[in-house]
Formats: sequence, structure tokens, C-alpha cells
Amino acid sequence: MTVEELRQIFVERDAKYVREQAERDAKTDARFAKTDAQIRSLGERMDATNRRLDDNNRRLDDNNRRLDDNNRRLDDNNRRLDDNNRRLDENNRKLDDNTFEMKRLTRKVGKLVESIVAPGIVEKFNEKGFHFDSVSAEVVLSDDYNIDLNLAEIDTLLENGKFVIAVESKTELHKKDIDKHVLRMELMRTLSRFKGKNIYGAFSFAVAKESHIDYALRQGFYVLKQPDIVGTEIMEFPEGCKAKAW
Repeated sequence: MTVEELRQIFVERDAKYVREQAERDAKTDARFAKTDAQIRSLGERMDATNRRLDDNNRRLDDNNRRLDDNNRRLDDNNRRLDDNNRRLDENNRKLDDNTFEMKRLTRKVGKLVESIVAPGIVEKFNEKGFHFDSVSAEVVLSDDYNIDLNLAEIDTLLENGKFVIAVESKTELHKKDIDKHVLRMELMRTLSRFKGKNIYGAFSFAVAKESHIDYALRQGFYVLKQPDIVGTEIMEFPEGCKAKAW
């Protein structure tokens, strides 16, 4: 082989090496370029994520501030509610005290009505032919088989051998008082104490509506009125009505 041929071989081999190296460098550059692009894209995504995170943090801070404000307002409302509950409790205590005093006053007025009316009751009923010889106040009716069992109480009880009149004294007469007295009459009819006696009922009161007075009369009760502080009168029954004997 000649020198020229040998040199040609080296030249071609060098040229091939250069080409292959250039191709390798191009591929490496391309990979670096792709990696750089990916790094830039990742950086942009990270920046966007950081911005969203910052926005979320700001919104979270705002929410926390609003929550703190709501908690403060809730605490204020709770304090006001506690104050209102304390005032309500105080008002309830005062109402209970007033109710208790009102009941005491009502009982006192009822006793006053009894004390004023009772002395004249016997006389007025005796004028109607009853001739009572016994007057009792605050009579407790007990069960025939168990004397410790109190069934009812009568404010004033007029008795003789044939008749009984149970008088209820009320500060103000209501329909429910009349209905309750009807039940009391029915109870008295079952007791051996009143066996063989005609049982009547009556009402005395300080004030009453005309409708309640009429209702009592139509139920067959005697109604006692006071034209003055000491006088007592027995009201007449409406036409077609009369005293009912239980």
C-alpha cells in the first residue's frame, strides 16, 4: 500500500470521526435544550403554584380574620344572652313572688267574703224554711273507708237533719268554679255522712260576670249577693229554673 493510500485512509477515518462526534454533540445539545425547556416549564409551573399558594394564604388569612370577628360577635351575643337569662330569671322570681302574694291576697279576700257573708247565710236560708241548726267553716270531706284520704273541702257547710247546703266563697266567680262545685255535689251524694239528706249548693262572691251568675243559677245553685257590706240576699232563679237537690 502506498503512502498516499494510507494517508487517504486516515483522512476518511478522521472525517468519519468528526461527523460522528458532530452528531453526538447535536444529540447532546438537543437533550440539553429539551432539559432546559422542561426546567423552564417546571419553574413556570412552580411560580404559578407559588402564586396560587400565596393567594390561598391571603384568603385563609382573611377567613381567619372573619372567623375571629364572628367569634368575637358570638362571644358578645353569648354575654348578652347570659345577661338576658339572668334578667329573665330575676323577672321570673319577681313574678313568682307576685303570684304568691296575689294568692295570699285572694285567700284573704275569700276569707273576708266568708266572714261577712256567713253570719247572714243561716238567717236567709231559714227564711226559706230550711231551719239549719249547724254552720261549719272549712269542712274537709274524707273517704268513708279511709278517713286520712281528703276528697274535698267545703268553705261553709249548713246542716240539719234533712238538708245540707255547701257554700263556696269566691273572690271572683268563674265558670270552672261552678263546674267544680257540681262535681263536689256529686261526690257529697256518695258519702254516708249525707245519706238521707237533700244536698244543695250555693255560691257567695265579691265579683262575678252576669253570665257566670246566670250559669250558676241554671245549674241549680243558690247565689248569694251582697247589696251592702253587711247584708246578704239570695238571688231569685230564672224562670223555669229552681234549686237542685243532689
